[in-house]
Amino acid sequence: MNGRAVEILRRFPAHMQAAQPGKQLGAVVDALAQDLESVVTDLAAVRRAHRLGHADTLIDLMQLAALHGITLAELRVLFMRAERDTLGYGTTLELVRERVATICTIHAGGNGTVAALLRGASNALDLAIDDARNASVLAALRAAGSTTLDFTIRDPFFHSSDRFVHSTFVRDRVPAPVPAPVEPPEPPPAPTEPEIVGIIENPLRRELVELGPRAHAERFAVTRRGFGARELRAELKGIDNHCIGPMLVNRDQGRGFGFVGAVPAGETLVLDEQDRVMLGESDVTAFSYSFEGACFADAADPHRRDFVFDGAGVPEARRARFVVTSPALALDREAVFPRASSELEGPSVSVGVTRFAFFVQVAHMAAADVEAGVTTVRPPTPRTAIAFADGSVFAAAASEVMPPAAEITLSWLEHEAYAVRVLIPPRFAELDSDEEDVRARVRVALERFRPAGVKLEVVYQDERWTLAEGVLTGETANPNARLLGGTELWPPPAGDP
Repeated sequence: MNGRAVEILRRFPAHMQAAQPGKQLGAVVDALAQDLESVVTDLAAVRRAHRLGHADTLIDLMQLAALHGITLAELRVLFMRAERDTLGYGTTLELVRERVATICTIHAGGNGTVAALLRGASNALDLAIDDARNASVLAALRAAGSTTLDFTIRDPFFHSSDRFVHSTFVRDRVPAPVPAPVEPPEPPPAPTEPEIVGIIENPLRRELVELGPRAHAERFAVTRRGFGARELRAELKGIDNHCIGPMLVNRDQGRGFGFVGAVPAGETLVLDEQDRVMLGESDVTAFSYSFEGACFADAADPHRRDFVFDGAGVPEARRARFVVTSPALALDREAVFPRASSELEGPSVSVGVTRFAFFVQVAHMAAADVEAGVTTVRPPTPRTAIAFADGSVFAAAASEVMPPAAEITLSWLEHEAYAVRVLIPPRFAELDSDEEDVRARVRVALERFRPAGVKLEVVYQDERWTLAEGVLTGETANPNARLLGGTELWPPPAGDP
């Protein structure tokens, strides 16, 4: 007689001695209790199926997830990992349970925030926020006097001082596959670097403005939206033989750069954001200069950002000043190029409308010095108004228009508005195939946490440094520094020594 039948018989009056062995009543109750046991078991299973923490089957968990709009596509990365690592049914079931529970927890804390995206991206890869490592690394960096972090008690993640970069250490929730035993046993693997998940708000992208052919002394303006002034990349493509001694000037900033040579037709002179000047594949920085000052107002076309002579009410930033060049005396009559290495400081581009001007070397009459009856012809200063044989273009007559000298293209790295880039550990690229892309799956999983109107991009982390985008830093413990690159060298091209 099973235990449930005994419990039923004990409810009869004691004088009936219903539970006494050998009674027909006990046999009948025992037979009926067999079916009741199955019913109770089934009812318990139904009750567990309605509880996320107790559901016994994957279908039950998926039905509970569907109540929150969670689809199979959001869990696809987990099933891809389960197939590769041959995870058991029970392990997969528990991972799905934790994935769904974490999504609900993030929703309860609020969507559309940095914290929600960091937790959501980690959860989409079955990674857990490593709060212990976050706390220990943060404490060590703050003790060392780091100034590149901003930390709040409510949000225990790493944030850059400009609030564009956010990151967190993570640990894997999926158990590592047990390797097959080998003889002799292999040494334990070297410890790997802790993984991070990060976010870059308003990521940098190159904004490009093609200004087309421009002639000597032509003025033009560039309109820009953005976040503060940005370093400028200028490309001057020579036209015919007219691009000799080109100069580009930011009229609002009172700063410009120039090149003392000629830009052949079809060749491009490039000033990059690091103030390096290239002509084709050749570095011609030693033949270039930058200057500040000597940028005056135009009486025929006055503007509020013009530089004017000193006077009452003139702000310091708008006062006209004499030219200062780098290298020193680059515009002087005795200047000789190439010059020793010096730091150039080219023009930048501001938010709103920025006014520029373009010049080339144009032939003018030289100066004549008379001393003791001897006349000496000397080139005047500045050199932009000197006639050099084969080193200048002829000036246009009053009724003529100067021919175009260069095609000008200006560009800069701009913080893209209403955009977020999520960076995930590169090892997940191993799961990619022609049919599957982990980045696309993570992007689908983050849709529920994405702020409305914000474009979301998911990329793999790349710790290699990229010119004008990476940041060189010795603070390798800071996960934000790893997101910006600079901790690993690019491999040399094949065939290079």
